[in-house]
Amino acid sequence: MYSLQPKKETLHLSKMVEEIATIGTWEVDLNTNKLMWSDVTKKIHEVPSHYTPNVKSGIEFYKEGENRERISSLFKELVEHNTYFDEEFEIITAKGNRKWVRSIGVIGYRRGSTTRVAYGTFQDVTEKTNFTRQISISEEQFRKIFEFSETGIALIDLNEKWLRINQHFCDMLGYTENELKKLPYYKLVYPEDLERNKKEFTAFLKGESQSFSIQKRFVHKNGGPIWTLITRSAVKDNLGNTIHYVLHAKNINDDKLQQIRIEKLLDISRKQNDKLLNFAHIVSHNLRSHYSNLQMLLNDIKLDDSKLANTSQFELMRMTIDNLGETIHNLNDTVDLSTKHLDGLKTVNIKKHIDNTIISIKPSIKQSNAIIRQNVDKSIEIRSIPAYIDSIFLNILNNAVKYKSPKRQLVIDIDAKIENEYVIVQFRDNGLGIDLDLHKNKIFGMYKTFHDVQNANGLGLYITKNQIDYLGGDITVESKVDVGSSFYIKLKK
Repeated sequence: MYSLQPKKETLHLSKMVEEIATIGTWEVDLNTNKLMWSDVTKKIHEVPSHYTPNVKSGIEFYKEGENRERISSLFKELVEHNTYFDEEFEIITAKGNRKWVRSIGVIGYRRGSTTRVAYGTFQDVTEKTNFTRQISISEEQFRKIFEFSETGIALIDLNEKWLRINQHFCDMLGYTENELKKLPYYKLVYPEDLERNKKEFTAFLKGESQSFSIQKRFVHKNGGPIWTLITRSAVKDNLGNTIHYVLHAKNINDDKLQQIRIEKLLDISRKQNDKLLNFAHIVSHNLRSHYSNLQMLLNDIKLDDSKLANTSQFELMRMTIDNLGETIHNLNDTVDLSTKHLDGLKTVNIKKHIDNTIISIKPSIKQSNAIIRQNVDKSIEIRSIPAYIDSIFLNILNNAVKYKSPKRQLVIDIDAKIENEYVIVQFRDNGLGIDLDLHKNKIFGMYKTFHDVQNANGLGLYITKNQIDYLGGDITVESKVDVGSSFYIKLKK
């Protein structure tokens, strides 16, 4: 039976236990409805030691709402039906602090008396409850991440057995969770990746790494490979021992297949480039032979017929052959540059290369009765590939001659100016012109021609555009039908 008058030794021991365990007591005399709190209970409520509580004020410390309603109901059941309660509640202390407490209540009688009392213990469990709630929140967060993640997630033990698998992982491999759990992990790894997987997992188990990421193929239920980005991380106990690990698997199959396709295309391109480079070497070698033969023939004519050697036709032939030699030399430089990038560029004098281009097509200019007016400062220079510059100027001038108007004499104006870090070379003619409303997006396309002219193949401007792009420049055009065209070539200084 409950005793209201314990011995002094018992009182002292009881008080020591309360202080050490921070467990207070409470008691309600059900005859007088008088409530008594121990010192620890008062400390928990953060009230002064002289504070005298009553049942009503005691219940008002419980947080308003569910907590207060629950303690009121439990206390009523305790008194009326001799029940028992042991529950946790949230209270608001006298200082306004929130605390979680464990309250236990029972019914008894004072020793040697018929006085009926309700009594129990009162313990501050705030720290424990907050910790438990944090764990609960963390578990709920993990559950949501696990279930709704767009990445495959699985928990696997140290024997490579599945503990838990999320739906995304199942969908990725085409299995249900039950089907996957019946299969050993290594059975799902693509055979060619299995040996590497064993080595990495062995290092992982030895503690050489706490986590690692790797691209790996799994075997889909249909038998095909699925490329994934795998991340493993260890889960340890309180002693630091690994108990299982978390596996994240991101589906990268589409990206990986695209990468493989690109690598194959690049390999094909490299082989084709090698063939083209070999072809360029052959062409360069053969052209040098023909150039040498032409030079020898020219020298023989000069020795055999001095009269012919002094004619304008002979001089034009000589200059044309000299330009051919320079073109072959530049072609050799271009072949060499193709194995590098834009390193080793040469200084190109714009006026000099325009003059050489005009000389090389002088027969065509003469035949078309064209007038070329050049206004290019001889000091303007760029760093570039000479063969490309010759090709660009040649294509533009040839087009101007080829597409001249039958209604008027062809006039070509050539100008150049410097703008910031670029040189702008303009070729302006009064030829047939181009209907830009119809052909604006086709001008630099392959095999695109805009007039019915003999020997027009639509390659000149296509090649020109590609060469200028390679040099980091730009080309634009302004044109009107039956008025003429202006080409603006923008080249880096």
